[in-house]
Amino acid sequence: MKSLVLLVVLFLPLCWLPQAGAQPRSAGSRHNLSVFGEFSASRPGQGSGFVYGPTAGAYMQTSRHLGLTARGSILREGSAIHVYEGLLGPRISAHLPRFTLYGEGLGGLGHAGYQVPTPTGNGIASGWGLAWQLDAGLDHHILPHTDWRVVELAYGKVYTGRTVTSTTISTGLVIHLF
Repeated sequence: MKSLVLLVVLFLPLCWLPQAGAQPRSAGSRHNLSVFGEFSASRPGQGSGFVYGPTAGAYMQTSRHLGLTARGSILREGSAIHVYEGLLGPRISAHLPRFTLYGEGLGGLGHAGYQVPTPTGNGIASGWGLAWQLDAGLDHHILPHTDWRVVELAYGKVYTGRTVTSTTISTGLVIHLF
């Protein structure tokens, strides 16, 4: 987690430097279809520390401020606990000259591993269940068809045999297809 925070802190000042070849988008411009890839660190609770892994997805802007997002996460590194999710939901965004602020409300399915008490200590059980997640983030326009997802914060739950509540921080890239 410290390395992820350090990465964001080191690269955040670059947001305000002029970018060679990058033309800032006007507040009214938008792209219809974009894909993204992120590195995510999540704290699923239960005293398990953090789990890490990739998140990938796509979003479609249906109007200037509204869109639809589909995403999947595979967070299994760093702990015996894991969280896999496939989510879909609405997106709202505000476009600034060099930045985009956005929020998402997503629902879908998730698979989570969680700790269960056993006679000899704690064991791991897992199961599938409904999942939801609320996301908020900031994208910085660095190239004509590329944004740096500076930070995305998420809070969500997976309802399996035991509810797994996770708080997640991510960073990555967004590619605008058209």
